Amino acid sequence: MKYFFGVKISIVFLFIFSNFLSAQSVKYTITGNQYYKKADSLSEKLKADNAVVYFKKALDIYKTTKSWEKVASCYNKIAINYRYTDNIDLDSSLLSAEKALKICESKFSDNHKEKANAINNIGWYHYEKGNYSEALLYFKKALRIRSQILKANHKDIADSYNCLGRTYSKTYELDLAINSYRKALKIAKHNKNEINDNIGIYYNNIFVIYWKKGDYSKATESLYKAIDFQKKVFHHNHLKNVFCYNNLGNLFMSKGNFNKGLESYKTALKIQLNLEKEEEKLTASLYNNIGNTYKILGKYDKALSYHKKALTIRRKIYGEQHNSTAMSFINLGNIFRIKENPEEALKYYHKAKEVFINTYNDKHPSLGRSYNNIAVVHFKNGDINKGIEYFNKSIEIYKNAYGELHPKISDIYANISECYLEKNIYDKSIFFSKKALNINFKILGESHPYNSEIYNNFATIAYRNKKYKEALEYCKKAINTNVIPLKKEKTTEFLDIKIALNSIQIKGKIHKALYKQKGEISNLQKAIKSYSEIDSLITYVRQTTQDYQDKLTFSKTVKEIYANAIETNYLLYQATKDPEALSRAFYYSEKSKANTLQELLQESNAKQFSDLPLETVEFEKNLKTDFAFYTSQIVKEQSNTNIDSTKLALFEDKIFRIRTQQDSLYTVLENTYPKYYRLKYNTTFLSVENVQKQLPDNTTLLEFFTTDSMAYIFTISKNAIDLTKIDTSKLQQDIEDFHKTIISRNVQSYKDLASQLYTALFKPIASKIKGNQLIVIPDGPIWHLNFDVLHTQKEVSNDPKHFPYLLRKHAISYANSANVLFAKDKNPTEVATLQECLAFSFTDSTQLETTNTLRLSDLRGAIEDLPGTRKEIKAIADIIDGKYYYGSQANEANFKENASQYSILHLALHGEVNNEHPENSKLYFTKSNDSLEDDQLYSHELFALTIPAELTVLSACNTGTGKIAKGEGIMSLGNAFQYAGTKSLLLSNWEISDQTTPELMKYFYANLKTGMNKAKALQQAKLKYLNTAHINYMHPFYWSGFYLVGNSDPITLSTNNTLYWIFGILTCCVILVLGVFLYRKRMNTIKVK
Repeated sequence: MKYFFGVKISIVFLFIFSNFLSAQSVKYTITGNQYYKKADSLSEKLKADNAVVYFKKALDIYKTTKSWEKVASCYNKIAINYRYTDNIDLDSSLLSAEKALKICESKFSDNHKEKANAINNIGWYHYEKGNYSEALLYFKKALRIRSQILKANHKDIADSYNCLGRTYSKTYELDLAINSYRKALKIAKHNKNEINDNIGIYYNNIFVIYWKKGDYSKATESLYKAIDFQKKVFHHNHLKNVFCYNNLGNLFMSKGNFNKGLESYKTALKIQLNLEKEEEKLTASLYNNIGNTYKILGKYDKALSYHKKALTIRRKIYGEQHNSTAMSFINLGNIFRIKENPEEALKYYHKAKEVFINTYNDKHPSLGRSYNNIAVVHFKNGDINKGIEYFNKSIEIYKNAYGELHPKISDIYANISECYLEKNIYDKSIFFSKKALNINFKILGESHPYNSEIYNNFATIAYRNKKYKEALEYCKKAINTNVIPLKKEKTTEFLDIKIALNSIQIKGKIHKALYKQKGEISNLQKAIKSYSEIDSLITYVRQTTQDYQDKLTFSKTVKEIYANAIETNYLLYQATKDPEALSRAFYYSEKSKANTLQELLQESNAKQFSDLPLETVEFEKNLKTDFAFYTSQIVKEQSNTNIDSTKLALFEDKIFRIRTQQDSLYTVLENTYPKYYRLKYNTTFLSVENVQKQLPDNTTLLEFFTTDSMAYIFTISKNAIDLTKIDTSKLQQDIEDFHKTIISRNVQSYKDLASQLYTALFKPIASKIKGNQLIVIPDGPIWHLNFDVLHTQKEVSNDPKHFPYLLRKHAISYANSANVLFAKDKNPTEVATLQECLAFSFTDSTQLETTNTLRLSDLRGAIEDLPGTRKEIKAIADIIDGKYYYGSQANEANFKENASQYSILHLALHGEVNNEHPENSKLYFTKSNDSLEDDQLYSHELFALTIPAELTVLSACNTGTGKIAKGEGIMSLGNAFQYAGTKSLLLSNWEISDQTTPELMKYFYANLKTGMNKAKALQQAKLKYLNTAHINYMHPFYWSGFYLVGNSDPITLSTNNTLYWIFGILTCCVILVLGVFLYRKRMNTIKVK
């Protein structure tokens, strides 16, 4: 009985224990399922890092309960999510997939869905690593298993076809890719009972393939189907729509409609930023796409700001060692390469290269892109061997990843061809162009847009080898593959405007060369037609470019185009004497000058006369002020020895946000206020006849257009125009030497060059000069030449007082362009009356005294010994009236507060010219501790100010010197005052003398007061100085440094006769009183008698 009792007890115990274990197992399973479900939800929301955590928790429980299918599933899900964690971990993804596969092979039959999933995940590992042939093997194996165990229309089979499509897309087997995507789409559509959001994804993928094939009609159809589907399933502000609008941007970009592309990217970005939780990875990608669009549009500073934003986000999410961060490095490198900063470009390219090697391996396709970029920089810097070395590395990697036929390999061959073309190594350029075209023909066809630039290379080589017929054929092909016909308008739109500019320019050069060869006028006319087409494209690009630096870059690009246009019209004039040819040549010369200044002045005019709301104008002004402030902060931070990267990033973010606000504001203004748009984009240029009408009888306008080897001189007087072509191959060096001889006061060298430059530049047109006043519109190095001190004949004497200066014959002023000089306000209006003169003089802050603001009249009669700048102000105080700031009051804040209220600004300050970055040139005011300003007025800050002065005198050293920007002119400190609205400037070409400047200024202002125009006043001031100066201060260095730019009209100055009237009245009163006194005294005397 005891035995049976023990058995019963054991059975009961086992029953209770088994029930306990079963209950625990159920409890574990429920907890595991909860973790699994939560992980799945997190994965759906793209929160991969958190999803991995919960899948691992579920995995531990499923291992305990030996739920092997769930264990395998967890490993597979972990493998998927490791591909999307903030720090992508492909090795951990592979390890998890292999563990899932091992469990499947030991626990299940040969064909199991988790085995297929594991194999598919291994395929994704190879895909991400760039091993596309391996990836295809695994994806196909997974598809075979799924096809055997699942229904034909199962979503996992659709997923397999999608994986194959993605891989075929990478290897550019585009027909196989589209076939795979269609199969995936067919399955997704078949499952009508399911809300399958993958339908939109598959349509998007099909769009990408048609886009790559260049079949934009079918690409558009697929994309809009994706968008229509997404609208039915999701609300507008849904993550899926971000991808659709992003692809729509890609489509517009492919069609060459860059502004529409930009608009789509920005729509995607707006949706993205309005999501309940912003996906920063996507935000960075959109910033990246917007940056690339701005790069294509030639707006490089904007592109730079967007790429920096993308990099900041990617560094925050991924850190430095991540492929997405590396892509940002490449994009930044591209911008710096275009901006001709090879050192900075190489720095970013090498950073990207190291990341790709560390993240993937030394065979990954992304590394091929880095090598390609590095090669281009070395090649363009003249290191051809280094360039070829990196090009070959890039080709080897791409061939290993994609095979022999792929657009990326074609791109490299095209890059090599272009590099050899720049070095005039034509045989190798042709060889690599042919290799590039051969690949494109086989995979894309002969008419694909990718071929346009290669055709341009062929055209250029044929042109240089004088095979003009062949060159024209290539031009035709380049243009035809780069256009989208617009049937309604019966016109065309170019996919890539820059390529189109090059194609049409080459065509123009070919027709010009054919004329020189055959003498047929028809060729010149065809060339002229080409340059007219180009001019329209240039105008479009300029109107769509807002950023100041980008405008300068584009002006430099088109200078060569205008040089060819002018030469073509010059040849036609020589052959036919057609005055229209001269007018067109002058038009192109004007189009090449001061475009940025003219556009800024037009924009200012548009804001003034288009009835904009005051709050809008104020808002725009505040944005400019903030932009200038943060730009200054960046400049200051970058000048520190130890740069605070956090602070720098903060300032750059502020700049980025201001630019975004400015873009939005300008879009609203242009769409809402048609008058503003019309005035801002007024493209009317003054004709020769218009210029002549505004020229006084005694004035001749000389306009120069220079190239590296020649110059064209337009001579325009009241009733005549002429165009002269001269050789200038040594001009830049001669002008630099001339400048040095004046500064060094080397009399003999100066005399030789003064007569030599006169003979080269002035003598050929001397007989065409009418009158005694000259307006010179310089170009290139001529901006650095003082015409005043050229010698009209050889001089034997060494006495500077008697040298035959050109100054003795002509009063000379300078202008940026005839259009800027003679442009009138488009809408007459009442202008506020300005006060007379605002003067500032610099004081060393270490020697400050307590000061008050003075009226200039208070300085009259002062007898104390004054510093040089104070002497200068006192000299003019005897002539004009106004307000004078010195000592601690001569600070930047007082200048900004008062600058818009005076007709004359006289700034006797210190200046610093930054030739590398002209926008960072600056004037120094007296350092003040009672202001938010730093008392350094940068050029870029002046862009935010309104200074409508008739005359600004910058009596500081080198205020009229600076870097020459092709197509714009000299980028001096004075140039920035013109941007702010000043009508004329008195600038210095070198260091000015404290001993002589006060005298010169006194004579200048005295002449102005008599009613002389500014050019005449300056001429006579210099001549009077020469006649009265001490022998030791007669050299041109002491008096010829100042020159006048802009409007030279007279200025009305008050006569300041008040004291004389008071003195006269007082004198009369005294005489009257004295007379009365004497009269009464006499009368009293008579009475006494």
